[in-house]
Formats: sequence, structure tokens, C-alpha cells
Amino acid sequence: MPVPKLPKSSPFANIKKWLHEKNKTVILNPVDGSSTTTKEKTINVSNLEKILTKTHAPDGEINIIVDAVNDLIERVTQNEADIEANFDWIEEVEMRLEVVEQTMSTIGHNHQFVGGMPGTVFPSTGRKGGSVRKMQPGGRTQPVPTSMKQWKQKLIDEIKDLQNTGG
Repeated sequence: MPVPKLPKSSPFANIKKWLHEKNKTVILNPVDGSSTTTKEKTINVSNLEKILTKTHAPDGEINIIVDAVNDLIERVTQNEADIEANFDWIEEVEMRLEVVEQTMSTIGHNHQFVGGMPGTVFPSTGRKGGSVRKMQPGGRTQPVPTSMKQWKQKLIDEIKDLQNTGG
């Protein structure tokens, strides 16, 4: 929501003209010539009323700005909470992947050991890695998410994939 701007027309543009003060000399006693200087303040009340109702009314600009700021604060706090939860989830998934990678890299990877010869290790007799038949064919690359909504959707899709594969 854009923040409203005050108009450049009357009464906002000419506040100095309708709200000002001037010095006025008042003669107290004309016989001895004693006088004092006082400040005379004038104000156009109708213009003041227009400004106050436009800015300070329940539906005025100040309340609109305050509501917009409160809404932004609420959305930012919610986004921060969502981001923190997503980072926690990502760390958990990474830890699971590390465990899976560690166990997968040791399956079928055996070295022969000759009992009488210390320090002698022969090449692996098993094969390392997965079966070619189990590998998935390549597909088109996915676009990189650029908005918070796309990130959320991507994370939801990954969670569903993990739930379906049992990982």
C-alpha cells in the first residue's frame, strides 16, 4: 500500500499565510509614553480544521500510515519465522543425506588384506556406487525460485517427494 502524500494545494501550501504572529506595540499610558510590545497571533481556524481532519481523523493519513507499518511488521515477522523453519528443515535434510551418503559409499567397497604383509592394501574388489539400471534419466533443469512464494512451493514439493520415497 503506497503511503499517501499531502496535497500541494491550499490549505497545506500556504500555512505561513494563515498561521502567523506579528509584534504589536501597545501604549499603556499616553501621558508618560510608557508602552510594551506584545506578540499578536492570528490563525485561520477553518484551514486548521481541514488539515487536522485530513491527517488526524480515524481514516486520516496518519492512521493509514500507522496501519501500513503495522502490517509490514507483521508480515516481516511471519517471513522471518518461515525462513527460520525452512533453514531448520534444510539442516535436518542435509544431515539425513550425509548419513545416507556415508552408508552408500561403503556398500560393496571392499579391499583385500593380506594377513602377513602390513601396509599392503589392494584395489577394491567390489564396485562403488549404484546400479546403472537404478539411475534416473536426465530431465530438463528446473527454474531457480526467485520469490518467497516459489521457495515455499519448492520446499513443499521436496517434502512430498521425501515422504513418497520414504527418505
